[in-house]
Amino acid sequence: IEGTTRWLDQANLKSIRIDATQPLEKLIKKSDIVITDTSSGTTWNEVIVANKPMILYFDDLQWPVPLLPHMVTDLDNACHWCKSSESLVASSQRLVEDGAVFLRELQRINTKAFKRKYILDRGAGQCVDRAITFLNEVCRHGKSVKEWEGAVCDHS
Repeated sequence: IEGTTRWLDQANLKSIRIDATQPLEKLIKKSDIVITDTSSGTTWNEVIVANKPMILYFDDLQWPVPLLPHMVTDLDNACHWCKSSESLVASSQRLVEDGAVFLRELQRINTKAFKRKYILDRGAGQCVDRAITFLNEVCRHGKSVKEWEGAVCDHS
């Protein structure tokens, strides 16, 4: 990865900016699209909650801890997931050749279900309030997690 970053920086392409010093959140906010090869769920969540289209290159079958089947489906629906290098190359080529149209398609991906299921802070700044509510409901009032989950989660 480091070599790729250096090569892109030296290529001096006007449409690509390399910045390895700013915090990830600032980089995401400045970007039109995020292309990532990380297996970090935190990175995926940050991109999705920022409402940025994401091209994800990640082979879940090569990861030591397999993703749960519903997570695979939900993540696949929330971004443009390339599970092979061939798929990433094809997506990159499409971005180069048909950038504006492809970007609009990616921007139309509906991430609401993913945010509801996996992201505590959905961009509304209510993360702490939601966590406190959860803890109050489950711990203080003696409700089981299953009971709470049934009341607030859609498992469809």
